[in-house]
Amino acid sequence: MTKTNNSSGEIIKVLEEFKIPKTNIILEKGDKIKIIESVELTDSPNQKEVSDNWPDGVLYRGEKIFEQYMKIIGNFMNRYKINGQETYLGYSPSKNKFYSGYDAFFENESGYVVIVFDWDSFTRSKSFMDDYGRFYGRRGGYDLLHQKVKDIIDIRLD
Repeated sequence: MTKTNNSSGEIIKVLEEFKIPKTNIILEKGDKIKIIESVELTDSPNQKEVSDNWPDGVLYRGEKIFEQYMKIIGNFMNRYKINGQETYLGYSPSKNKFYSGYDAFFENESGYVVIVFDWDSFTRSKSFMDDYGRFYGRRGGYDLLHQKVKDIIDIRLD
């Protein structure tokens, strides 16, 4: 953490001179800034690199993914009236797809939902629901997803 009397704009200019990407800078209240490391998903990082940098330092094509991801999934859940607990986010470099898993609840039913979506178009490419078990349960969505998508990188595990 660094303290300074400069404005945020001046701080960023100075950090850019030292070749610190904007994606690695988090401006906090007042004059405080925090510089974080980041990891790019398209570089196929290992699981530890992703976990160590979640949420603010995980990037997709140079863009922080956390806030946009929450908007995409929130819109999907509201649109289809799914009441669920978000449990998982993964990424497949070979397919260039994101996967989000939920324990879901509909009136008298429960199960899990996996949403597959494209980042560039912010559209859902497909989703599926199983009315048996939970996402992390035995033979649940997590296990099935990892059987079908061999190179999936776990980003968020709740």
